Amino acid sequence: MCLNFIGCSGKLVEEEKRALLELRDSLNYPNGSTLINEWVEENYCAWAGVFCIRDLNNDVHVLDIILTSKRELGLGIWYPDANLLTRFTHLQSLYISGNAIGNWIMPEALCKLRNLKELDLSFNPLNGDALPHFQVCSLASLEQLHLSGIYPSFPLPLLRALCGLKNMRKLDLSNNNLTDDSMPHCLFDDLSYLESLDLSGNNLKNSHHILSALCTLRNLKRLDLSDNFLDDGSIPTCLFEKLSVLESLDISHNNIRGSPGFFSGICKLRNLQVLNLQDNLIQGGLNPCLGGMTSLVSLDLSFNHFEGTISSSIFSNLTLLETLRLSDNKFDGLLLFASFANLSNLEDIDLTNNEFEVDTETPSWVPSF
Repeated sequence: MCLNFIGCSGKLVEEEKRALLELRDSLNYPNGSTLINEWVEENYCAWAGVFCIRDLNNDVHVLDIILTSKRELGLGIWYPDANLLTRFTHLQSLYISGNAIGNWIMPEALCKLRNLKELDLSFNPLNGDALPHFQVCSLASLEQLHLSGIYPSFPLPLLRALCGLKNMRKLDLSNNNLTDDSMPHCLFDDLSYLESLDLSGNNLKNSHHILSALCTLRNLKRLDLSDNFLDDGSIPTCLFEKLSVLESLDISHNNIRGSPGFFSGICKLRNLQVLNLQDNLIQGGLNPCLGGMTSLVSLDLSFNHFEGTISSSIFSNLTLLETLRLSDNKFDGLLLFASFANLSNLEDIDLTNNEFEVDTETPSWVPSF
């Protein structure tokens, strides 16, 4: 695909054509690549996963390369040549997850990708030298880095290499079984611009250092801590006090019991739009402070041990709410469906598998969902 405003005329730079062919041929060497059947058109920019842009000189350059899970199973570890990528002088995005990459030949060549903004190396068996040390090699353009599901285990030198990524906006370290001992102290020191952090699928229950370090990320808008064996005491209070611009918080699939201190902290996050507490161990009634979280668009409290009646007023001020999930709890008593009358934006509501009786006999109000 060619990305520009006045047509796709112009030719791909010859050096970049050759680099695409070399990348194709190395992907499944010596067995040949499935890309031989996919990358067949004369127009290289029409190839699947290749996106191009035309510059002011009418030269066409590769802008993005997306090669997710293209390597054939059974071929073993792949060691692509990072120097080959330097021929793509305008490259901004490289998605190459799920291709059995163990390391790069000449990984320091990645430092020359001065326009690279997004890099996805997830689901690869990377070793500790798979990335250059960014404190020495400043890849100032890099804004998104995805390193999810590195197997068989995440190498500690690779984490230390991440220190110094000062312009990072989005970082994904999910599904790596990381613990407090795994994380170098320098990792979050320079991430003052970070807006999205995914640490789901790790083991952060006793990771006081990691979780406290998150409190310094003042620009963080999205935080995913799901599936981490967390309990109420695992989460430092500073997380609720310092992350004032947080818009999305996912703490689902943990061992949270919902102490008063936990909910009083959650309710301080006045800009929160998405709150996911699904599949925890939260007991008791709904904390009234939830009714003051007026920015909420999505609230998921399903698969917990909530009990008691649901106050008719607790959701009345959550007028922006589009999704509400309260299923698989122990709520009882009488629930007036008219309690949701103010929620004109509500599109998705799940109240199943509870013990309450729902009163829908309110002729003056018809739900919009």
